[in-house]
Amino acid sequence: MLDNGRRRQGVRGNVHKGMVKETEKIVAIKVIEKKMVKNELRMLENEVCIQRAITHPNIVQFYDWFQCPENGNQKYYIAQEFMEGGTLMDRIIRHGKMTEAETKVLI
Repeated sequence: MLDNGRRRQGVRGNVHKGMVKETEKIVAIKVIEKKMVKNELRMLENEVCIQRAITHPNIVQFYDWFQCPENGNQKYYIAQEFMEGGTLMDRIIRHGKMTEAETKVLI
């Protein structure tokens, strides 16, 4: 991981900036502790299945998910398209409400 620590705190885990060694492509890596989803594993699997099936320019692209034996398989790792600038909520907090024209660009 490239960010030397936590990049973003999520509901189920943290998101880090990473790189695919073969292509040097920058990706977002969501790290989810298994204990955080032990009762929601089916929901996580469904989320991954749906993300895999969707390809749209306004939706973050899903690449892969995996576990690492090196850490005792205690975490799930989800690799997704890396997006700069934070979340939509971050943008609204920084700049206030959006005009209809600004919203159209995002949606």
